[in-house]
Amino acid sequence: LAGIESRVSSTESKIENIGDLDVTVDVGTQNLVNGTTDQPQLTEWTTPNDITIVNEINVTDFDLTFGDSLTLRVYINESNVDIAPVIYFSDGTNSTSVIGEYLSTGDMPSYVTVTAEIPDGKPLVHCSLSKPDDTTAATVKYTRVKLERGTTPTDWCPSIDDMKGMIDDA
Repeated sequence: LAGIESRVSSTESKIENIGDLDVTVDVGTQNLVNGTTDQPQLTEWTTPNDITIVNEINVTDFDLTFGDSLTLRVYINESNVDIAPVIYFSDGTNSTSVIGEYLSTGDMPSYVTVTAEIPDGKPLVHCSLSKPDDTTAATVKYTRVKLERGTTPTDWCPSIDDMKGMIDDA
């Protein structure tokens, strides 16, 4: 009996000490974009070189600050032209952009990804798909658009607002 009491006391002490641990678990990153889907979206355009796939968001709405990284990841199902992802940053007047590598039509279907740091004074963000020139008509089928905090892309998921809407609709 004394042995059992000793083990119970030891276990209780270990459980009480768990609360003292500082543990951070990263289980994925929030999709900052509302209205994305895992169903293919078809878009066609000729000019300009790119087409917006993420309307403007303000990074301050997501507790992001200048210097934080954002990663855009999009699944390209098919396209008749090479495609690259682009993140645009703006202050409302001036903008800068960061473009990812072009995905060749022969390498589709596949993901395209670009990561960029939020520049000082440019909290407004929108994202596009770009083609190499503005004369060729593009037909692109894409899905799983995800803009997220950090430098490592994670699997697609709906935004928190979209998930809340799905729950409310159920």
